[in-house]
Amino acid sequence: MSFVDQPVLFPDQRIADALEDVGIKVTARNVSNWKTRGGFKEWCLEQEHAIEVRLLQDNLTDYLRQHDASHLPEVGLQLAATCFSEFLLKPETRQQLATDPEKFSRTIASLCRLANQIHTLQKYRDDSARELGCKHDPERIKREDEEVIERIRKIYSSTIPDRPKDPIIPYRNYMPKYP
Repeated sequence: MSFVDQPVLFPDQRIADALEDVGIKVTARNVSNWKTRGGFKEWCLEQEHAIEVRLLQDNLTDYLRQHDASHLPEVGLQLAATCFSEFLLKPETRQQLATDPEKFSRTIASLCRLANQIHTLQKYRDDSARELGCKHDPERIKREDEEVIERIRKIYSSTIPDRPKDPIIPYRNYMPKYP
């Protein structure tokens, strides 16, 4: 049989044939129904969720390899807060919580406990840094970082003067300092 004589296979039939090669018996109609009437969208959402979880785990592992592992509790709490926020932003979650006051109350209590833990951990870290001396004082470090950022902002948002004594003139893409 030549290439021209071969039957044209539609995508659904090719999928059914590929599944049959691995021992799963389905028809092209089964594949079509799965795509149009249900199953496919749920499968795509599951795949997307699995990828997001893998990325989160990879990012966390990379972070811990590059930084001190003692930051793990803070990273974990921030991750929990982020996931909790995503959960609360879903319309179906808000609808469920609005219809069940007890569930809403428990959710708010959990959110408060999470915020309290983040605050306690940050206070502990700040106090520990202060005990190490002024070199590790979080307020001083923050102030120095802001000064460095301000210098960089000025450098990248100005034009080069013609003469050394000329003032630096903000460039047209001047980046204002955010409060």
